[in-house]
Amino acid sequence: MAYRDIYKERNDNYRDAYEKQIQALKRIRDNSRRQSGPYASYFKQTAERLIDVSKLVEHLNDPEHQDTSLASLRAENEKRYKEILPENYDQSFANPVVCVDLYGQTVGQMLSFIYAKARTCYNFAYSRKIFRISSVYDLFIKSYEALLDHKVEAVRSIIKEFSKDDIIYGSETFAKETLGAQMTRLTDIVMTSDLTSPNYLYEYGIYVGDNERKTFEFMKTYPDEKIEKLATTIVKAYIDGFRRDGKDITLRHNVRVITVAGLEKLTKRIIEILKDNNLNGFVDEVASTDVNKQYGYDHKFDIAFTWMKKSQSL
Repeated sequence: MAYRDIYKERNDNYRDAYEKQIQALKRIRDNSRRQSGPYASYFKQTAERLIDVSKLVEHLNDPEHQDTSLASLRAENEKRYKEILPENYDQSFANPVVCVDLYGQTVGQMLSFIYAKARTCYNFAYSRKIFRISSVYDLFIKSYEALLDHKVEAVRSIIKEFSKDDIIYGSETFAKETLGAQMTRLTDIVMTSDLTSPNYLYEYGIYVGDNERKTFEFMKTYPDEKIEKLATTIVKAYIDGFRRDGKDITLRHNVRVITVAGLEKLTKRIIEILKDNNLNGFVDEVASTDVNKQYGYDHKFDIAFTWMKKSQSL
């Protein structure tokens, strides 16, 4: 089954709601441009970001999107991550400190949580998960309506329900994509892309910085015989580990591969050699440079919103 079809039925079930939500986001954006209330700037910027996600979804569904120039791909990637770079983070709504300074402890933490979730929608766009994007759209739209009525506790309840659903979605995704090895998107990029051009790096939907570009350039000219030696050694070590521990490797079929952006020539050969040994190697994760460690720390425990207690209203 092609990775585009894994969530087709669920995406189709959310399609109507998703289209209506996009229109609602545009109304929120336009209304917030005309308003001067305390949340106007936040509502406008968050709505614009979520609308931008819908444009990305449309772009990725266009068969000609792979013809996009390298300069355009790089510019879009840099634009998407610019606000959370360390030098810009102190002005981003993704930074809890910024939101708390503007809106207070209770509301500020919740708004930063919502904004961070809005940013995750880019990843959902690349993995074709409309139902996940729709869930975040719903979170924002309902929170917007609640805050217009000064119902802080309503926002808290909305976030708690979203977080519970998010945990369920995450568990289902892990079971289907990692344990079941059904999501082949990353593997397809590694195995079918033109690895002589860096354009494919931007198909992952992750941050592509100097480290990734330099890694690509290094591997581009790295001798094939050395790649062969490395790949053979890695696969041999994996198989020998089973033998050394007295485990029957014939019971193993899927092999989860975690790699780094730019190392695709090596990763591809590893998967090919695994296949020669009757093992199905699949790329489950492609890592890149951490764009801002503080951003990760700030939202590492966002799941705590699932168990939030009541607090005072506005």
